This record gives sequence, C-alpha cells and structure tokens, in this order.
Amino acid sequence: MRRTRGNPPAAICVVAAVIAIMMASQLAVAQPIELTGFRIGIADTQRIFDEYVKTQEANETLDGAITRLESEATSLEDQIRGLEERLTKQRLFIDDDAKVREMEQEIRSTQQDRMHLLELGRVALEEKQKELTEPILKEIRTVIRELGERNGYDMIIEKRLVTLFHRPEMEITDEIVRILNERAAESVPEESPTDEDTGDVESSE
Repeated sequence: MRRTRGNPPAAICVVAAVIAIMMASQLAVAQPIELTGFRIGIADTQRIFDEYVKTQEANETLDGAITRLESEATSLEDQIRGLEERLTKQRLFIDDDAKVREMEQEIRSTQQDRMHLLELGRVALEEKQKELTEPILKEIRTVIRELGERNGYDMIIEKRLVTLFHRPEMEITDEIVRILNERAAESVPEESPTDEDTGDVESSE
C-alpha cells in the first residue's frame, strides 16, 4: 500500500509529540517563578548578632571573666610546678617517707584545686553567656519581625543557610543592625549632673 506523499507515518508523529511535551516541560522548569507583589528580605543574622553593640558589650564581660579565670589557673599551675621542683630537689635528702608522701599529697591536692576551678569556671561562663545572649537574640527576632511587618515583607530569609543568589536591594542586614544600635543608644540613661556641676551653675548665676 502506497503512502500519500507529504503525510509522515503515525509513529513519527507520536515521537514528535513526545519530544515537544518533554521540551515544554523542561522550559517550564527553567522559567523563574514570578510572584507579583511578593516581597522577600535577606538577613545575615550572624553578622547582625556580631555587630550589635550589646553583643560586643557582652563579649567584653565574658572576655574579662575568662581572663580572670585563666589568671587564677595559671597561678595554680605555677604553684604546682614549684611544689614538683621542690620535691624533686629534696627527695634524695629526705629520710622520712611520710614527709615525701605529704609533699606528693600537696601536689595532688593543688592539681585537684586547679581542675575544680576550671570546671566551675566553665559552668559559670556557660550560664553567664546564656544569660547575656538570650535577651539579645530575643531583641534581634523582635526587630526582624517588626521590620517585616512595617515594610510589608512576606518573608525574611536567613542569608547564610538557604540563599544562593539575591539582588542587593533585598539585603536588610545593615538596616536591622542600625535599628538595634539606635535603640540601644536611646536606652542608655543620661548622666545626672554632679554636685560640682550644680555648684558651678549656681555660682555663675
């Protein structure tokens, strides 16, 4: 049976239709999703936390406590080293074994004191860090929520976790840091005039 010239076989038509459907689906996946009126903000919460003035103040407090702890631990280390050196030098000249055991016990006791100090210090630092940072994190979350509601954001995304690309104008990290630091500055109580300043004013009158 002869085929009419110009009419492709049915099998070719089916294959062509399948290819067309596949190409259309691929193009559909590749097309960006347009969300008219949907506003997204991008925030780097780690940088917000680091650049917030209250975080810096908290870090200064913790750094001071760490420095004091390290100083006390170093003092005990020096004490242990001195006891060990004294025992090494005097061991050959001590006939009383009880005296040697007493010096060894003093060394062990001082070592235990150092370990106890470091453990208590670690626990105290963790508790203090939690005490200082929890209010800061709460303030950051509050400002992000308020900014989102006030400026009509439908979503604010954590920059470091899920963002592969965004337009620069979507970044709101600097604005959040500015709001936090401005509020912190406003919350600092003004210094009341001293008696000396008051006296100067009265005398000038």
